[in-house]
Amino acid sequence: MNKLRDLLHHDPAAALKAARSLDASLEVPTAETAFVMGAALQALKREQEAEASLGEALRRNPAHRHAGIALAHLQRNQGRYRAAAATVEALVTALPGDRRFALHAIGFLRDTPLPDEAEHLWLSTQQGADADSEAIYMGGEIALISGDFATARARFDRCLSLDPVNPGAIHGRAIAGSLSPDDGFAKHLASLARVCQRLPNDSRIMLEFALGKLAMDCGDLPTAFGHFDRANAARRAQMTWNRSEPTLSAHWPAADRPQSSRGDAVVLVLGMPRSGTTLLATRLGQHPGIAERGELPWLGMLEASEITANDYLHHLRQDDSPRARYIDKNPLNFRHLDLVAQEFPRARVLHCRRDPRDTAVSCYAQYFAHADMAWSSSWPDILEFQRRYREAIARRPSDIAWLDIDYAELVASPETVMRRALGFLGLDWDESVLATPERGSIGTASIWQARQPMHTRSLGRWRDAAPFIKPVLDAYGVGSEPTGLPP
Repeated sequence: MNKLRDLLHHDPAAALKAARSLDASLEVPTAETAFVMGAALQALKREQEAEASLGEALRRNPAHRHAGIALAHLQRNQGRYRAAAATVEALVTALPGDRRFALHAIGFLRDTPLPDEAEHLWLSTQQGADADSEAIYMGGEIALISGDFATARARFDRCLSLDPVNPGAIHGRAIAGSLSPDDGFAKHLASLARVCQRLPNDSRIMLEFALGKLAMDCGDLPTAFGHFDRANAARRAQMTWNRSEPTLSAHWPAADRPQSSRGDAVVLVLGMPRSGTTLLATRLGQHPGIAERGELPWLGMLEASEITANDYLHHLRQDDSPRARYIDKNPLNFRHLDLVAQEFPRARVLHCRRDPRDTAVSCYAQYFAHADMAWSSSWPDILEFQRRYREAIARRPSDIAWLDIDYAELVASPETVMRRALGFLGLDWDESVLATPERGSIGTASIWQARQPMHTRSLGRWRDAAPFIKPVLDAYGVGSEPTGLPP
């Protein structure tokens, strides 16, 4: 069997042939031969056959880890998240008492849009006094994504009691609600601040962002921006934005990929990060005819030819109840508008606009892990990225269905804006889009704000920060309307 595994890595076609021959010769066929056949078929892109063989391996041995993991990944890569969750849950059941494997399975589910399934598995396998800090932290993440902020805070606090410098727990606890100096977490931050320079770099970055948020929540902006400056300086040392790389992805010439008629169900909510994309998308996602899928990475992969246009549609549709419209709210999808117009010409775009001074301040004060956001840790880079974003919006394909949504109008007159948006999407009015979302998966930087009632308090927030954002004000001025923008 080890020889089959080795062959699988070097020559999947030969491994498939050998496994089939061996399987046919055995009096009692094994799960291992079925697994090798399934893995080989998967490597050969014969996914339907691969799924059948991997399923057969699990029928023969429900506790075959490699077959279960391979099948779950195959299903997830097809956008069939519920099927993948069922596969993972069955495998955990077949491996009772293996808490480390269960933790890996929970991590797999956490990265799907199924936080309730991840929570159920976490509760059934990771509870108890002997749960370690990694497991408790993961439970905090799941509760945070689900919108159960009280539970998230309790789990992050418990994690920090075991691992005081856990960077993820520091960050998660900081964004799981407003902070107060009387909070036990604030006292924990103060104790870490006394040894800040001796902390691991990741913990120090998270500590500075958390201290900045605490000061911001308390109205102490000089202290807040001092922490944000130090956090972003440390972040730049870790991850810098390469300005020489094009902001816009290359698009395929129409001669190479003929324009199709698909995309009627596709809705993109995009704009500068922190411009209200999560707020708009989560509200629209409560409409019975809309499914909101979060920030999908697939358009960039489609641009790089790693997946097909049909793969992208599968990840939008997934395997839950069908809807009329599916929202991909990755704000950076503005980089792929040429591709969208070509591959999904019937798609609709909701473009969120907000005062660039407010988005600049909000981005600078927020920790972003992804390399796509490396530009957000310096004022010059933020301003340059905003310029490139405006350039991309201005040169978008003229025939793409487009509706501008102003953040200021959205928070001041939500019903007016939501009626306009639903009309643009071809859907009837439904009061549900005005409700504050309580449950469901939100995994963006606006994880707390998107679950609060709409308000206008964030309009013009840059004014309070004016003494600390000179490069931004030099670029846009201090008037009620920013200057330096194209007409």
